Amino acid sequence: MEKWFFEDMHFEQISKLVHIVSPSMEERNMATYLRNEWLKNGADVMSDVMGNVYATINDSDSIHIGIVAHMDTAAIQITKILSNGLLQFRNIGLHPHL
Repeated sequence: MEKWFFEDMHFEQISKLVHIVSPSMEERNMATYLRNEWLKNGADVMSDVMGNVYATINDSDSIHIGIVAHMDTAAIQITKILSNGLLQFRNIGLHPHL
């Protein structure tokens, strides 16, 4: 299996993201961070009533790319690394809002 790596700038960005406390139903800190980063990079940014954040860059092009991701923190513990590189994990500290 081919190994992959992050460039330093990508590692720093991912490190910032994983250190933002953002439990389910309390994603405001993550949404604010994403909004500010996208605005710094020239995006048109908007939010909806549920707190989702949307950004558009150069929307006049004929090709559009959408990125969809959860903003809440998933609390998991890795229990095993399989021979194919996949991870087994268990949920910890999750409190579903039902």
